[in-house]
Amino acid sequence: MNGKMSEFHAVIGLHNLRRLDELVATRQQKARFFLDRIRKETVFETLPWPDAVVHTFKDFTVLVPESVSHLRDDAMAFARERGVETRAYFHPPVHEQRLFRRFADRPLPRTEAVARRVITLPFYTAITEDEMEYVVETLLLAQERWART
Repeated sequence: MNGKMSEFHAVIGLHNLRRLDELVATRQQKARFFLDRIRKETVFETLPWPDAVVHTFKDFTVLVPESVSHLRDDAMAFARERGVETRAYFHPPVHEQRLFRRFADRPLPRTEAVARRVITLPFYTAITEDEMEYVVETLLLAQERWART
């Protein structure tokens, strides 16, 4: 794997570093909007964001409610059908991955339970409120499907 950055990407990185505070502020403002909509409209759980924390929101993760955690993959498939790309980051957890199993020296039931509930939603600096509303609508429709199962 070649992990070095090209000169072109370095120039973009240097340019973005000059406006880092602006970019982070924009992401935080958008994340507050997204969090608010998800909390008001859906049963999906959001992760805590203490007031004093400056968060970059590299990833925007929600949790499927514990009672329907077995339907996480269904929700993700439904989102994909609607054109919403999601990820099941942190699943499987590291201690369950083939190369690391030998280091697992105890059960980690909380880690395993949370990893099976994670859905990472699309989030990027240029995301619009309409796009976030569409994602929230998709989550809402997914949870309505659970009620029918």
